[in-house]
Amino acid sequence: MSRPHRGLLAAGLVLLVGAGLVAGEARPRGGVLGPVGPMLAQVQWVRARLARDAGLEGRSLALMESARDLDRGSDAAWSSLADHMGLTLSSAESGRAGEERASWLTGALGVLAEGEAEVAHPDELAFHAGVLLMSHAETDPDLPFVDAVSGERGTLGLWTAAAGAFDHAAELGHPDGESAAAFCRRAAADPSGW
Repeated sequence: MSRPHRGLLAAGLVLLVGAGLVAGEARPRGGVLGPVGPMLAQVQWVRARLARDAGLEGRSLALMESARDLDRGSDAAWSSLADHMGLTLSSAESGRAGEERASWLTGALGVLAEGEAEVAHPDELAFHAGVLLMSHAETDPDLPFVDAVSGERGTLGLWTAAAGAFDHAAELGHPDGESAAAFCRRAAADPSGW
C-alpha cells in the first residue's frame, strides 16, 4: 500500500474509532464524527456569522443548524441556535410581523426541548428556555404568544410559560429553577409592576 493510501486509511480509522464504530466503543453524544465534530462545528459557526453579517439570513440559519448537528452534545450549540431564533429572529427590531416573531420564539423553544435529549446538562437548556420567554415578557408586550399549556396569551402567556420552563429546569436539577419560576409567577400575578 502506498504512503498516501496508508495516511488516508489511518485518518479513516481515527474517525471511526472516534465515532465509536470500531473496537466496540459506544458512539459519543457528540455525533458520528466524534472529536472532529466540534472542530468542524466551529467552522460552521464562523461561516454562519459571516452569512448573517452579509444579510443572508436563510443561509446563516442553515449553517447554524449544521453546526449544531456537528456538535449535538454541546449545550452551547443548542443555546446559540435557539438564541438566534428566539432573540434575533423573533425580536421586535427584526421588523417581522407579530405572528411570525411568535413562531420563531416557539421554534427556539422546540430547539431547546429537542436538545435536552442530546446534552449532558438538560437542565441548562430548560432554564435557557425560561430566560428566552422571560426576556420577551419583559421587553415585548405586543408579541402575540400563546402558552401551549395554559392557553394564556401575550405577556401573561410569556410569564406563565417561563414559569413552566423554570419548573421543568428545577425538575431536571437546575439549582435556580424554583426561584426563577416563583419570580415569573409573581410577575404574572402583578403585571402592573412591569
